[in-house]
Amino acid sequence: MLALDLRTIVFLTGAIGALMSVVLFFMHRSYGHAMRGLLEWAWGPLVIFVSTLLLGLRGIGPDWASVVLANLVLLSGGLLLYAGTRHFYGERLPQWTWAAFALTALALYWWGVVDPHYNARLLLVSAFMAALQGHHFCTVWRHDRETFAARFMLVVLACMVVLMLGRSLSVPFLPAGADLFAPSPLQSLYIGGYAFSLMAMTVGCVLLMSERLRQQLQHLISHDTLTGALSRHALFQRGREEVERSRRTQRPVSVLMLDLDHFKLVNDQHGHMVGDQVLRDFALRVRDELRKIDVLGRFGGEEFMVVLPETDSIQARQVAERIRASRSSQPGLPQCSVSIGVATLSESQSSQPTQTMLDRLIADADRALYHAKASGRDRVAVAAPLPA
Repeated sequence: MLALDLRTIVFLTGAIGALMSVVLFFMHRSYGHAMRGLLEWAWGPLVIFVSTLLLGLRGIGPDWASVVLANLVLLSGGLLLYAGTRHFYGERLPQWTWAAFALTALALYWWGVVDPHYNARLLLVSAFMAALQGHHFCTVWRHDRETFAARFMLVVLACMVVLMLGRSLSVPFLPAGADLFAPSPLQSLYIGGYAFSLMAMTVGCVLLMSERLRQQLQHLISHDTLTGALSRHALFQRGREEVERSRRTQRPVSVLMLDLDHFKLVNDQHGHMVGDQVLRDFALRVRDELRKIDVLGRFGGEEFMVVLPETDSIQARQVAERIRASRSSQPGLPQCSVSIGVATLSESQSSQPTQTMLDRLIADADRALYHAKASGRDRVAVAAPLPA
């Protein structure tokens, strides 16, 4: 380890970070409109690369550039990465970071130019980075601990915190006249570990962004873009899951078919934009009457379907009546009544295949819906229980 050229390690670390920065900049151009934090993540490694160039001037150029400015630029890169993660999760950078950065800058100038003291600078920078990465770790921990990308980022940040704390604790044991590029196993371990951690952090940023893109794509596939309700495919999948659960637990499950009355007149008289607002508003009204376990999907056009797990016919009718009685709270939005058909699968009707039972539930709810519309609309009709 003594043979390692520490300046080369620092420079290569910054160069690799700069390449990752280019990747993140292109990702920002492509996905920045749909994802926050990419710009800060892109600038962070690039700023750190500039700091490695300045650090390489240690012993060659003036101390204000190779010591004070280099460390401040390095800390700025870490702050940008932290700010990107905060922005990615919809949070602002805490106010304490600016005060801490300003105090650190003053201390670095004092111990770098006025009264040069390497150990004091090392302790200051290490403590600042440990605190920064600790808060970075807490930010990711609060928002996501389940995905691989978040866990990877948490491991990297934890390693950086341990590395910085260890570096701070080692300051009293450094020999006299120690310097950043003085060859020693401890220096090689510190610089190599920090270099690897910075590269891993940029990889973690890319992984977090990729996971967010996957989630957004999955949401687009499974949800209706206009109303936010489940798409037809996702609705049928959830319906099969609930029917299968009903078969296993011997608990009832109900289906509601909902159709907005005379919705075509809304489009004809007010235009399709107003019609879209009516559909969005109706979906919100329905969600307000449902539980978290209930499933709302758009069946097609102005027709929606609701799956009610562990709900019998009487309870399903009560839910349907609440939905029918709800009205839009948006001023000026045309009021549109709704007809609802209800069908229930009881716990004793579980002998047939899941898909068959779901198809029968939907068909019966659909027939009840047409009965409600034929009976004058703006009402709820309940289908007879499915025969065993």
